[in-house]
Amino acid sequence: MVSGLWVPLLALLGVALLLIQLRRHQFRTTSARDVTRDQSARLRDQRGIQQTMDQLLLQLEELSRRINAQVDTKFLKLETVIRDADERIAKLEGLLGKSKQPGTRTTGSANARDRKPVSEPGGESRPTTPPPRASTPLPRPSTPPPEPSTPPAVAS
Repeated sequence: MVSGLWVPLLALLGVALLLIQLRRHQFRTTSARDVTRDQSARLRDQRGIQQTMDQLLLQLEELSRRINAQVDTKFLKLETVIRDADERIAKLEGLLGKSKQPGTRTTGSANARDRKPVSEPGGESRPTTPPPRASTPLPRPSTPPPEPSTPPAVAS
């Protein structure tokens, strides 16, 4: 009778050990799957961050190009204004040089003692009078000229 109890008891013990082993194997496999799932989720997040960074860099590059174009446009306008001012200065200096030559009229200084006499064709001299001042200044353009969309090439 004792030998008859041992066989079912050993069989029951073997089945219990087998179930424990299967359970451990499932736990380890699930754990490995979870790790793989977590890693793939992290990689997906990293790819998303990389794409976002690439888009931001492209936007920054575009903004940089626009700002650079605006600076170039302003620089060209400034060069034009300086060139115009230089031409006006040269013209005024030329007129001033002509007015200092004898036999020409002065362009009208405000003080009478600064006025030079003007030689008349008959040999008589008379003091010059300043030209009448305009009561209103010359009109200026109300709006600046439109900016070009792309700056022209600058010659060096």
